[in-house]
Amino acid sequence: VGILNLEGEMEEVTLVHNGEEFRVPSCLLEDRDVFSHVMSRDTWSSVLSDNDRYELCKLLPQETTASERDNILQSLFSGENMMFGNPVDQVWHKLSSETTLV
Repeated sequence: VGILNLEGEMEEVTLVHNGEEFRVPSCLLEDRDVFSHVMSRDTWSSVLSDNDRYELCKLLPQETTASERDNILQSLFSGENMMFGNPVDQVWHKLSSETTLV
């Protein structure tokens, strides 16, 4: 999945967040299924380090038990509506609408 340029390389997009630029494969933002595959419970469990998960959990409500955090993560990655939509879906929509092709 993804678009290759004439040199056979995957096309990328440049994103800017808080003044910092970073590049990601364009297929992540062009195809919601690809984004969902990367932003998944499997990625959380098998790709991220314990320290990565610890740092990201700091962004979750702090007054939660381990079981409640697990339920929140399941809801996030399953696309469940969490009051005002799903934050993972919202990130994809925001990123896919505000990118510049390189």
